[in-house]
Parts: sequence; structure tokens; C-alpha cells
Amino acid sequence: MQEPSPSACRDSIIGASRQVNGSPAWAQYKPDPAGGHQPWARQVNEVSGGRISRMTFFLETERILPAFGLPAHLG
Repeated sequence: MQEPSPSACRDSIIGASRQVNGSPAWAQYKPDPAGGHQPWARQVNEVSGGRISRMTFFLETERILPAFGLPAHLG
């Protein structure tokens, strides 16, 4: 997510959190110009045969993160 060009994902914080529908899920927070880290997405990876078969990014963080008990902002 950081190459081949400059990326707003650089220095993101990825936090493991509860599964979603039995699939591993993470919350991604990107650096906030005002300080700390702001939410970017709730990521859900589906696994088949021991490999990631689908990556889904939920971008409605204001609604989704609180539903999973995740903070709206870090630091």
C-alpha cells in the first residue's frame, strides 16, 4: 500500500480486532495532519485454502468502528 508512489497509508496503524463473520478483521488508522491517527477503514480478509481470497475495505468508519467498539481517533 506504500509503493510505487508516495502514499497516505505510510505510518498507518493497523490494529487487529474481532473477526467479522468468521473472517479476520483489522482497523486501519492513517496519520491525521492535526495529530494522532484518524480512521481510514475496517478491513476484512476472507481466507480459502490457507490464502487470502478476498479483501474488503469498509470506509464508513464513523458508523462501522463504534459498532465494533473501536475508537474514532487514536492519540
